Order: sequence, then structure tokens, then C-alpha cells
Amino acid sequence: MTRTKLIGKQFDEERALYHLQNADVTDCVFAGAADGESVLKESADVALTGCRFSLR
Repeated sequence: MTRTKLIGKQFDEERALYHLQNADVTDCVFAGAADGESVLKESADVALTGCRFSLR
């Protein structure tokens, strides 16, 4: 199974990566005007490296 790769992106919306499965998230920022919640809710097998979080 191929892993999803997200690199250097910014997310601020509600449940931005809801139910993300089998993924590598690298150098991403979870912050912004929308100030969403639960960005990774119901996710599994997700590796986070060098990410910053400042949402509710």
C-alpha cells in the first residue's frame, strides 16, 4: 500500500485531515485564521515529523 505524503503544507480548517490513513506528514503547520478543531480526528497510521500545532 502506498503511503500518502504531505510536505510543507498549512492547514487551519475544521477536521482538515479527518480520517487520514497510512500517511507521512512532514514540516506542516496546523494554524491560521479558521482556527479549526480536530484536524486529525479518526486518523490512523500517521507519522508526524517537524509539524507545528496552534489550533484549538
